[in-house]
Amino acid sequence: MQVILTLLIIGIIVYMLCIAAIYIAKSNIKPAENGDVMIILGCQVKPDGELSVQLEYRLKTALEQYNKKPVPIICCGAQGSNEPMTEAEAMYNYLTANGIAPEQLFKEDKSFSTYENLLYAKEIMQENGFASPIIVTSDYHLPRALAIAEKAGLHASGVGAPIKPEYFIKNYCREVLGWVKFILGLN
Repeated sequence: MQVILTLLIIGIIVYMLCIAAIYIAKSNIKPAENGDVMIILGCQVKPDGELSVQLEYRLKTALEQYNKKPVPIICCGAQGSNEPMTEAEAMYNYLTANGIAPEQLFKEDKSFSTYENLLYAKEIMQENGFASPIIVTSDYHLPRALAIAEKAGLHASGVGAPIKPEYFIKNYCREVLGWVKFILGLN
């Protein structure tokens, strides 16, 4: 019993250290460089068609970035089983309703993971002559998204959207698992 308790305590300490490492990594991301395209990574659309809080924060951050330097935007994300439309479509609708011209937007609606978001966005980039993406995602997710982008052959910079404080523990705990999956090469 003592061995199990010791292993549990060690596991909790390691997990907390991983969360701290992610927090530090996201705090040390260099500001977005002069990209020629923005990629907004997908996030949940609620069954009633409303944007999840995190997706709305990502989109608000993307609009702020766009207002600093207008570049075309690739909206990423397929349609989950409980979503009424693709995440890309929901983002497109939000961005056009907030003044972005449709010709500035691309929909990547085949992806179900961050790796797929970036892989399919890379195809759109290549088809349209873009070379330097600015990735927009939630702040806790940005370090891993940039690592995945590098793995996919994209030399990206990024901007992290804030999250609601009450989601901090859940999101960071989940992100540790995402890093484990990435490190193990399980995309």
